[in-house]
Amino acid sequence: MGDLVGIPGRSAEASPQIALVKGVQGGKAELSLLPQGKPTTLPLRLLDLVAPGPEPGRVFTSEGIRQPLFSIFVWTVVFAAASVGLTFALGLTLAVILQWEHLRFKTFYRILLILPYAVPAFISILVFKGLFNQNFGEINMILEG
Repeated sequence: MGDLVGIPGRSAEASPQIALVKGVQGGKAELSLLPQGKPTTLPLRLLDLVAPGPEPGRVFTSEGIRQPLFSIFVWTVVFAAASVGLTFALGLTLAVILQWEHLRFKTFYRILLILPYAVPAFISILVFKGLFNQNFGEINMILEG
């Protein structure tokens, strides 16, 4: 007793209500409708009282939820596998090309491949060097003042 339940509307235009179960006796449920707290007694039928929130297993039993969830799950797995596969194939292709003996300007191509990884670290080093500068660094100004 004292459980919150949802009461489906009796007609198409009636909206569902939330009620507090006060007691169950003789096939009838004594409810207190919320938010007014108006007491009422309704016939107890299993399909009339629905616990609020997602029902356990509803994802697998409701076609309206199961079908979109399944298609989204499949798309996520396909996208992840394709991303990993394409990245691996591109990386392997570049590695094989850069190991080719007759390739001219190998060093230049290797520099071009390393730059996107090296530049952010180098910029971070410069920023921290400026922050910790003994004369004009922000950290020292904060500590002194």
